[in-house]
Amino acid sequence: MEVENIFQLFYLDGNIGLQWESVMVASFLLVAFICLALTMYLLIRTLGSNLEISDIHTKTVFITGCDSGFGNHLAKTLDRRGVNVVAGCLTDVGAAQLQEVTSSRLTTVKINIADRESVLDALRYVQDKAGEHG
Repeated sequence: MEVENIFQLFYLDGNIGLQWESVMVASFLLVAFICLALTMYLLIRTLGSNLEISDIHTKTVFITGCDSGFGNHLAKTLDRRGVNVVAGCLTDVGAAQLQEVTSSRLTTVKINIADRESVLDALRYVQDKAGEHG
C-alpha cells in the first residue's frame, strides 16, 4: 500500500510522459534564462567599460540642480575627471559652496529653470563658455 502511494505521488495517475516533458521544458527555460542573464551581464560590462569620450578635456558639460543632490555630486565627479563643467545653481550660496571644493575647470551660473529668461541667460553663458567644442 505504501509503495502504491509513492508511485502515485511521482507518476500522477500514471501519466509520466507529461510530467517528464514539463520537467524538461522547465529545465530548458532555466538554462536559457541563466545563459541570457550571463550574456547580458558580460555585454553590459564590456560595453560600459569601453564607453569613452575622446578629448574629454576639450568638452564642456552643463548640469542644472548643482546646489545639492545628484547634480552637485555629478558636477564634482566630472570636475575630478578633468571635464570642464558649467554648474547651474539656484542660489548664490550653493554656487559658492560648490566652487570652494572644485577646481578652476568648474564654473557656476545662476539659473532658475522655472524662469524662461533665467534659462535663456544661462544658455547664452554656456554657449559662450563652451564655444564650438561644447
